[in-house]
This record gives sequence, structure tokens and C-alpha cells, in this order.
Amino acid sequence: MSFASLARNIALLSTLIVAPVLSYSADFKELWKEKGGTVKESAKSSSKSPESTGPSQAGQNEKSGSSISRQPEQVDRQAPAKPSPLKPATGDVGPKESVKRVQALLWKLGYDPGPIDGVLGAQTRTVIKTFQEHVGMPSTGEVDDRLIAQLELEVDRRKKPEKIEPKIERATPESDKRIPAPPVVLPKMPGPLASQELRPQDVYRKVKDSVVLLVAAKSRKEISQGSAVAISPRHLLTNYHVIRNQPFILVKLDEQIIKARLAKKDEERDVCILVLEESKLTPIKGVRRFQDLEVGEKAYTVGAPSGLELTLGEGIISGKREEGHRKFIQTSAPISPGSSGGGLFDSYGNLIGITTFVVKDAQNLNFAISVEEYWE
Repeated sequence: MSFASLARNIALLSTLIVAPVLSYSADFKELWKEKGGTVKESAKSSSKSPESTGPSQAGQNEKSGSSISRQPEQVDRQAPAKPSPLKPATGDVGPKESVKRVQALLWKLGYDPGPIDGVLGAQTRTVIKTFQEHVGMPSTGEVDDRLIAQLELEVDRRKKPEKIEPKIERATPESDKRIPAPPVVLPKMPGPLASQELRPQDVYRKVKDSVVLLVAAKSRKEISQGSAVAISPRHLLTNYHVIRNQPFILVKLDEQIIKARLAKKDEERDVCILVLEESKLTPIKGVRRFQDLEVGEKAYTVGAPSGLELTLGEGIISGKREEGHRKFIQTSAPISPGSSGGGLFDSYGNLIGITTFVVKDAQNLNFAISVEEYWE
């Protein structure tokens, strides 16, 4: 084979190999441009196209020991898109399960979002907004991943005891930014029942399921007993002196013994609110304010004097007493030890007071705290 024939074969092979590669590169550039990318040619690249380099030029390069340098193409890709804003939590579970999760966490933190049913109702939204305000989140009332994460953080934080350092520091607002304990979220105070006046047995039948036996204790030997009145499926009203300094609080509901805890107290007024972990109570249906009561009206006590559950007593409202910001209802309806924290009702079945104390060495001088003080 002659040298000229060998040179033609080499040129042919170069065309067959290089041309498809260059064509592919050109097609790739066009496709990249259609997708929004940009292509910058290197300033150092040769101004001549690869096809214009003939055999003589190649020979000169070989003789001079140099080669044509090709700079790689520089491709500017678009900056990655910013992450989308947080969407309502769905993840691997449905929205209903997310709402149920939020409701359960709120219960653990002492809030009352209503039943744990996965329904984002008005009460649940209100409690979510309250929690969001306490922790400095936007008050949206919506369920999302950020809300669930914050709730779990607060639950976990309350489980772990705070480590106390031995050094003494002066407290400042900046050095101590703890999340405040949530307020007790009682339902709106019910209005009075506007029905006809009831017989004593009908009053009893109407209210008896809302009054429970309450037992508080330090130990098996140190036990105090009283009563309490349900105002929501989880919350009870009673006197603070019944559970003062007692770490164990139990409620007897039918044949069940249920644990309760202190949610709010006012020792000066002798009022407190207890909360149960589960919604098992039957709340009273009507409440009358102190200003609407009249001396001479019939009144009924329901409590557990001496541990005798659901004892009904009958009398009248014999006086209305105010001492500063405290309001007391004086009644001739009997109140005995164990009745503290029970209910004082009118003849329509409205709760008007929480039975509190009696005056010793006197006859029928019994007193109840006006029920509206629990909402003040």
C-alpha cells in the first residue's frame, strides 16, 4: 500500500469517527439551550472549526511537537429553586391522623382541644392559636409539620427535669425565657336554664351525674375527702382546701377510680380547677350569676357528706354576701364535712355555687362560693 493510499484511509477514518461526535455535541448544545441552559465558548478555543484543520496543519503540529488545545465547554446551570413553603402535614398519614396527633399532644400539655377525633373544629383551632401565641409562632390555627414538631418539643421538654446549676445568677428577662404554663381553657360559662321550676327529685335527677366524689391523699393514712362538680368533659370545680398539699388526687366516677391533677388554683379565694386525662365527665348544663339570685329562692345541695355520695339537701338562699372581690351565697340547705366542693343548685337545675364552709356553733349558717368566680 502506498503512502498516499494510507493517508486517504486515515482521513476517511477520521471523518467517520470525529464527525458523529461533533454532531452529537452540537445536538446536545441545542437540546440544553431548549431546556433553559446557557453555553459559553472558551475565549482560548481556536477560531477555526475542527474540520478546517487539514493534514498539512496536522503535520506541522506533529513536527513542532505542539497540539491544538481544546478548552472544555463551560455550562452555566440555573440556580436551584428555593424550597417551597411548609405545607399542611400529610406525609405518610392523612390529615385526620395529623389532627388527632395534635389534639393528643395538646391534652398532654394541659390544653383542652375537645375530643380526640381528628376533626379540626372551632375549639381545636382556638386552642392551637393559643398554643402558637404562647410559643411565639404565627397564630394560624392550622395543623402542619412545624406545629407538630413544636408540640412534641414542648412535651419532651416537660418530661425532662431542668438541670439546676450550683452557681447563683441574678435573673434577667433575657436569661430566663421559659414558655409559660398554658391557661386552663374552660368552656364558655353556660347561661341559665329557662325552664319551669322543678320538683326536688327532678332537680336531683338533672344534676346528679355532674357531681363526683373526690379523694386526695399524701399517703394511705393521710386522706381528705370532698366533692367536685363537672363543668366540661374533663374539668372539675372544687375547693382548694380539699386537695391542698395532696399529691394524689382521685375521682370516683360510677365504679371507676380516675386520676386527676391540679390545673389552676387561687388559694385566697379557696377555688381550684382539676383536669382528667380523659373526657369522661358529664358537665352541668346551666349556670346562674350571683347578681341574678334572690334571697328566699329555693336551693339544693348535692355532695358527699361523710363520704355518702350524691346526698341531696334542701333549703333556701338566706343571704348574699360580698367581701371585697369575693362573693358568697348563704343558704339554709345543709352542708357537712365531705360536702366541700359540691354543688349548690337553684330550683331550675342551674349551678349557682360551690359549697365551701359552715359556721360552727350556729344553725343553718352555710356558705357557697359563687360559681362565676371560677371564670374570673
